[in-house]
Amino acid sequence: KVIGDHVALVGGYPVNYLYHKSIEENIDLCKRIMDEVAYDGTYIYSENKIVCHKTDADPEKLKAVVDFFRNTKY
Repeated sequence: KVIGDHVALVGGYPVNYLYHKSIEENIDLCKRIMDEVAYDGTYIYSENKIVCHKTDADPEKLKAVVDFFRNTKY
């Protein structure tokens, strides 16, 4: 809100959520991001670190998060 409509914010999704938190907790964080950051369409989903090892993220949780952002309208 402070920045206005001049930039798009990218990333920052905590990879540790994708491994340690439940799918429901991940979706709750997605909803918070949508409400606080992505409400006007200026957010591009990305993780805060590279996911390169099987212990970095649970594939089911990653898919749930990506599907949420893909299917949620601003």
